[in-house]
Amino acid sequence: MLYQLVYTSTALRPWSRPELLGLLRQARANNARQDITGVLLLRGSGFVQLLEGTRDRVEPLYATIAADPRHARVTLVWDADASARWFPGWSMGFRDLEDDPVTEPGLTDVLRGPAEATAFSHEVVLQLWSMLRPPGPPPGPARGTGPGEPG
Repeated sequence: MLYQLVYTSTALRPWSRPELLGLLRQARANNARQDITGVLLLRGSGFVQLLEGTRDRVEPLYATIAADPRHARVTLVWDADASARWFPGWSMGFRDLEDDPVTEPGLTDVLRGPAEATAFSHEVVLQLWSMLRPPGPPPGPARGTGPGEPG
């Protein structure tokens, strides 16, 4: 059974571009091996991430993330069983909301400030992921890339 989990967290210090690229490379490789897909959003020091895969793989990954000393206030927003992946071609999609802000009505205010879990109702998360989901078939060799790919 497919399982999805969304969490927010706050970085304890700013991430340099090389650190962020290293994190994304490592996460993409690990997620591809575990058949985990999803997307990571960054806004200043706040992260919002959707992880999807089997529960026996996503829950231990979330526990590892929650224990990572580079961030605090790791908060589960919601989790649920799902019938299909929302990001089947992305081992880790990424979007920096400072560089590429969301201007969608109803999401702009939620994404303007820090990534506070209380701002991310199930409906907000569904609207956000629906907007970010890539159109058409999943990417081929560029598995793990997504909007706002740091270059």
